[in-house]
Amino acid sequence: MKRTSHKGESNKNFQDSKDKQLQQEIHALETQILDMFEVSFYFAGLDLKYLSKAFEYYIGLLDNEESQEYTAQNIISLIERIRRDKPEWFKIVQK
Repeated sequence: MKRTSHKGESNKNFQDSKDKQLQQEIHALETQILDMFEVSFYFAGLDLKYLSKAFEYYIGLLDNEESQEYTAQNIISLIERIRRDKPEWFKIVQK
């Protein structure tokens, strides 16, 4: 009778477990990032009923700025641009 090795199956299960753990960590980080954007938009004066529209608009602007480095200053600039382009979404009127 031939002995069969379960080492390959064990390695696959281990890798599947690691992949699942990484996916959960990525999901948690995505949630934290979205929460931080909500906070950023809140302090920029966004009426939160426009949050999903503002986030979609932000992503569109970001896609157009592909050559830009992703820094805090660029995030601020994009949010300021949204305030200029879509003032009706904001409770605080920009001077």
